[in-house]
Amino acid sequence: MARFGLEPGERGSLEERNLPDGSVEGYFVPNPKISSNGGHVDPVLILRAEPSQQALTMYPLDTRHWRDSYLGPKYTQIRLITVPLERDDSPALIDELESLPFGFTKDYEYGLGFARVLGSFVDLVEQNTTCTSIILTHGSGAQVGDTTLNMGLEAFGELVAELNRVGSRGQAAIKRVREATSHNALADSLGLSVKVPALGRAPGSELMTRVAAGEEVLTDEEVSELAHETSRNLGQLASSEPKQLVRLQRDVESVALDELVRMMKNALDVGHTEAWWQGFFEENTFALQMVFGGPSVFVGSQTIVGDESPRTGGKRILDYLYRHTVTGNAAIVEIKRPTTKLVRKHQFRKGVHGVSAGLSDAVSQVLDQARCLVEYTEHTRERAGDSQLQTPAPRCFVLAGLTTQLDTAEMKRSFELYRQGVANVTIVAFDELLGQIEHLRDYLRGDADWEILRPQAGNQTQGDSP
Repeated sequence: MARFGLEPGERGSLEERNLPDGSVEGYFVPNPKISSNGGHVDPVLILRAEPSQQALTMYPLDTRHWRDSYLGPKYTQIRLITVPLERDDSPALIDELESLPFGFTKDYEYGLGFARVLGSFVDLVEQNTTCTSIILTHGSGAQVGDTTLNMGLEAFGELVAELNRVGSRGQAAIKRVREATSHNALADSLGLSVKVPALGRAPGSELMTRVAAGEEVLTDEEVSELAHETSRNLGQLASSEPKQLVRLQRDVESVALDELVRMMKNALDVGHTEAWWQGFFEENTFALQMVFGGPSVFVGSQTIVGDESPRTGGKRILDYLYRHTVTGNAAIVEIKRPTTKLVRKHQFRKGVHGVSAGLSDAVSQVLDQARCLVEYTEHTRERAGDSQLQTPAPRCFVLAGLTTQLDTAEMKRSFELYRQGVANVTIVAFDELLGQIEHLRDYLRGDADWEILRPQAGNQTQGDSP
């Protein structure tokens, strides 16, 4: 009789075969003692590493010995999955399996292929395409062909991270509903008030909690109709229920900030390129406004400043250009990647870390851009189409790196000494910007104390108003 609970190594073994061209093939050798189809022991190809093609290809296999599909394809339609192979010599297949990105089954005894969390992804591909292979490549995005789906590792990693988060939120939602249900079952006997399960703050948590509690969720059409009716009656709401309107506005802003926080967290987990971040902040200009500490207006991105003549090389391109809503003073934001190092890892003197080249270059770059902006103010106004832009003293900002890189007290101190000592440039890390957005969201929800957002008492003079 076939046994379901098997120890590691009991399902079968991996046999490696070296080919003349330097490729290595991996064959699953099933254990004949647990086979349900007459002692089938022929090795089955499950893996091929091709250094010349920089490709590692998996052939998903069903290794559940009690199934009729034993040693057949793991999926209905998908027959092979390929990922980049980062080496040019004959690899050890076990090592390559261990280095697979998140989202894969790495144990050959369980058929390789995608992790269970990606089941919905595989179903989507098989139900809506004729693809029999999925190829992961460097980069982002996805492209569907007749037989192949090409998907960037960046997009794949983002999908895996979000699916894992969805699973965690779902379990948390179920737990909250179960706790509330148990509480309410004995509430009368224990003299307790009825408990309503918390809806949760993470994206999707509220929906999951409501579904787990048996509530009916609105369809997309119902949500659209509700939004339209609310917008149409804002005037009446403002005159009859002004407090309710203010509360509604805060709720809408809170939800928008929730989505912005979610997107930023996902992006920081994945590790996007600088070009991706530039596009992100162009679509979410409010996020960068959080660093200014005052009212501002977005003027433009990739704004050209200076002499465009190739002979003089005087052209500068500003990542983002803002202006103060009252004074019109310009503000320049230069962004780098979250992976940009803030300080050097090794100390050049005891307890002192030098600033990284990437950060110092960014500071020099934004200062030069400010100089050029002052020189060519009128030209910039015309190009940007903003006659209110002024440049008496352009403010300069650099968004780069993560403070979580600063592993030691010495690194943190060295970074603060540098950024506080740099004149006319404010340096902000990506996680610091995210923290400011989260704090604003929490304040709108009523979870953050307004006093935290006020100036510190030590920074006020006796004549300052609260």
